[in-house]
Amino acid sequence: MASPAYELPSGRSQRAPAAVVALAAISGITADAFLSLPLVAWWTVVLAALGLRLFVVARRPRAAAVVLAIGWGAAFAAWHQVSHAIASPEAERWLAEFPAGPLRVEARIIAPSWRQERSRTGLPVTCAVLGDVHVLGEETRRRPFGGRLRMVLENCNVDIPAGTEIRAVGRLSRPATAGNPGGFDFQQWLHRQGVVGLLRVETPEAVQTVAFRPGWWERLLNQRRDLRQQAVEILERSADQPTARVAEALLLGTRQQMSEELREAFVESGTLHVLAISGVNVGVIWLGLMRLCRLLGWSLRTTGVVVMASLVAYAWLTDANPPIVRAVSMVLAFQAAELLNRRIGTLQGLALAVCVVLVANPQDLFNAGAQLSFLSVAALSAAQRLGRDWREDHGAAAPSLGQRLWSGLLRANLATGMVWIATLPLVLWKYHLVSFVGFVLNVLLGPLVCVLLWSGYIWLLCAPFSSWLSEIPLRVFERLLAALIWITQVAADWRCSHAYVAGPPLGWVLGYYALLFAAAVARHLKWSRWLGHGLLAWINGGLAWNLWAPAKFAGLACEVLAVGHGLAVVCSCPNGRTFVYDAGSLIGPDVAAEAVCGSLWRHGQRQVDALVASHADADHINGVSKVADRLVPGMLLVHRTFLDFSQPIVSQAIESWTTWGGSCRLIAAGDRIVLDRDVTIEVWHPAAAFRGRRDNANSLVVCLEYAGRRVLLTGDLESEGLTALLGLPRQAADLLIAPHHGARAANPPALGAWVNPTWVAISAADRTVADRLSEVYPSPIQRLNTAVGGMIRCEIAPDGAMDVYAYRGTRLQRREAPSSAP
Repeated sequence: MASPAYELPSGRSQRAPAAVVALAAISGITADAFLSLPLVAWWTVVLAALGLRLFVVARRPRAAAVVLAIGWGAAFAAWHQVSHAIASPEAERWLAEFPAGPLRVEARIIAPSWRQERSRTGLPVTCAVLGDVHVLGEETRRRPFGGRLRMVLENCNVDIPAGTEIRAVGRLSRPATAGNPGGFDFQQWLHRQGVVGLLRVETPEAVQTVAFRPGWWERLLNQRRDLRQQAVEILERSADQPTARVAEALLLGTRQQMSEELREAFVESGTLHVLAISGVNVGVIWLGLMRLCRLLGWSLRTTGVVVMASLVAYAWLTDANPPIVRAVSMVLAFQAAELLNRRIGTLQGLALAVCVVLVANPQDLFNAGAQLSFLSVAALSAAQRLGRDWREDHGAAAPSLGQRLWSGLLRANLATGMVWIATLPLVLWKYHLVSFVGFVLNVLLGPLVCVLLWSGYIWLLCAPFSSWLSEIPLRVFERLLAALIWITQVAADWRCSHAYVAGPPLGWVLGYYALLFAAAVARHLKWSRWLGHGLLAWINGGLAWNLWAPAKFAGLACEVLAVGHGLAVVCSCPNGRTFVYDAGSLIGPDVAAEAVCGSLWRHGQRQVDALVASHADADHINGVSKVADRLVPGMLLVHRTFLDFSQPIVSQAIESWTTWGGSCRLIAAGDRIVLDRDVTIEVWHPAAAFRGRRDNANSLVVCLEYAGRRVLLTGDLESEGLTALLGLPRQAADLLIAPHHGARAANPPALGAWVNPTWVAISAADRTVADRLSEVYPSPIQRLNTAVGGMIRCEIAPDGAMDVYAYRGTRLQRREAPSSAP
């Protein structure tokens, strides 16, 4: 959407010294993130630059500027390292030990607790950040932990204010890293918040309050929590529940309570930014405050102070995320300059905002939300400059109303188009989504969203004092919000409104933005045209399939994805066709769907040629619907026992798959799935007439054979189904996917002897299950667990050579085959 309706300073002839500092900060933080230099090295560079500036190049302005830029870059690099080094050696020692028994700690709540719901159970969970943590020994000894912890209090719905000193008994664990390449890294996400570990507390009785002694900052945090809670209660009391949930996100930035379907609709329609507290909100408040102060006849100085104080208070109330810090910083810079009877350009304001955001948290340089926010503002500034230049060249002396409306529409489309072009490569690379309808919606919804926000904020301001005074803005807000939700859902449901794609490689994205930045900076130089031509050539090259599609493995590749307690296996045939076995997770359907889609997108694929649903359990098929929505569905292959339409998850999976163009077919033992002439995909169990007492016994067992090697997929096979399989002639396999997530009852010694695998892959959430199966699959058989090593990848070359890798949070690591393996 074309951001707030205010005029930014043109800044064509304005100097922007902060831009040099901002570029130096970005370079320094990036260098520290990828280089392993000690902290003392960066401080040495800072001191050397300071000395050179004072004593060597003091009278040489250009050399002094270069030296200062190097010094600023080193200073930000040092700040990044200091702020990122959040775990002391003591904390690392505690985390490395992973105590098997309960751990007793004494700590201080440094921020008010918050509540969330488990997606699988729906039970409440209370979370809080612990500081000043000490581990209590058996003899009342207190040993410092050396880092912050996040306490997760299960099955509990309580409010714990900041400044509360507690004693708690829980289990210490290290946050999980990304289980699949490109997946969500929970550990890194917590590290950016200064948290090094998790303390899971099973019952409220395991937490004891010792004292309540908040400091001044903690009192402010508690007060902010109370104000936000009051606003939420007003929303819930005044509006129906769906409207209240969206209103919380729109006005306060709280999206946790929104339904997943509605959030996905905003994403696919390209309007999710409307729900993010960002520059749009700040611009609307800024414009409203300015007009209100003028209406009251206040002086310029009073207006500036009121506007700056109000925006700082609003940023504090909404948790000050990077986009709002950026927006408020820019507004403060413009208002301060106006109070001092000076003007600063947009580039200077944007650069100051970059510096403020990176000082507040250097890790925000790698935050996609912050990156998109700054890209959008830069694009809006460029669009405003182009529009102003066009008006100067073609504008009439006294334009009519129609001309003004037409000019405004053109400027809105130009601004939206510039933002779309500037942000699209990053969105494609990060989120694999392009929303075509969003380009149109953001132009049409601009006025509606502005009025919607104004009515919402007026309602919140009036509601605590007078119900009748807030009635009119409430009704306006409800009607407009209902219209926004309806438009968003209709747009998202239209198949042609959006597309999920593999996305460009990171190298192409970096090259695109480097050329775009160079073309923008050098627009007045003679050789700027060549930069524009280079950018156009780079874009065209990126659209070429050979650049976007990574090199494919020449043989058969199978990936057992890390989805917690669930199963999702993606196989790529030598001819490029894809085979998926199950797509489900007890954590939630999004986890399985994102893992499957991410695996295919990494290899330049966006089509599932065949998906086998082993049986009708949520942890195996609850992600099928979302896979059908995000990829091009082919065949959905199931056994006749799968067709139990009394289970909603079955009808949902089949309906979604066929709605998006796929087909559904029945398979049974003896059938073959033909995708590649060199790969044999055969069903071993169950027979067409087989029907077990429970779904697990009906699991489809599928064997993939290529170049003399076999991969056996077993789902949740157990009980009479397992007995029927073992009654077949013995069939060896090189890689066995352990039945039922490694459950002991589904993995008897007879199965290990019957299959005699070289590797056993276990898709589970339990880190200890591989050790418990040592008697079933003894050495030299290698047991790999996705809960420990992440994604497991098996590669079979055309000559029969077989390699197995485990993903360790950052890269694939090859696992050596046992010495006795063929």
